[in-house]
Amino acid sequence: MKNCIVPFVASVLFLTTAFLGRAQTAFHKYSLSVSLTGGSTRANYATKNNSPSDLSAPINRENMDGIVDPLILEFGITDRIGVGFTAGADIYKIDAKKFYNYDAKYESGKLPTYAHYFTLDFNYHPYVTRKLDLSYSLGIGTLKVNVFDCPEDEAATQDAASTEDNTAEKNDDGVQQYNQYIARGPMLRAGVKLRYYFWRRLGIMGMVTGFSGKANSLNRSDSNFGKGYATRINGVATELGICFRFF
Repeated sequence: MKNCIVPFVASVLFLTTAFLGRAQTAFHKYSLSVSLTGGSTRANYATKNNSPSDLSAPINRENMDGIVDPLILEFGITDRIGVGFTAGADIYKIDAKKFYNYDAKYESGKLPTYAHYFTLDFNYHPYVTRKLDLSYSLGIGTLKVNVFDCPEDEAATQDAASTEDNTAEKNDDGVQQYNQYIARGPMLRAGVKLRYYFWRRLGIMGMVTGFSGKANSLNRSDSNFGKGYATRINGVATELGICFRFF
């Protein structure tokens, strides 16, 4: 019995020491962190009518500013590599006539636009200390674009309740549904992140991300809002927020 106790105690001490050693770094194997950021984006917003009857249609494009607010989760699979996801939305205001040849009823044609994205992320951490964590990220996922012909103060509610139909009517809850353009497609994001932990598990994070996505129209109603139009959004986002590490 005594012969078993010594190796057992030694093993426990070894594992405890190894875990505590990892826990002293800002990123390590089996770490789990979540970040919530916000910031601005500078994007090139472009559309093209891909309808069979309009194959020669010009590409309409414009550089514009927006706001961004992603949620980021990451799990360490080694001391240098992590995987996770990013979910968020960029918000713009676009000219419906210019981009979709649509005569809007609200907001003088300058309509609220939500570009939702969800990506699976692969991260490499070349520099890690007790407080600092520098990483490079590559994310591949999906893009959904919603443009609403509605009063600006109702856009967020419309976005939360949006479906893959753009018929102007009331839904089952009695909420007015306005004409909308809906599109889906692939999304690619790549960038650099820097986390600084001023407390053991709580810190701040800054990031710069380049992104590119193209979404094709899903409109299925009789509305002419963007039917047959593809939307491409390329740009750069700069963000600042908080991060929390569970392990």
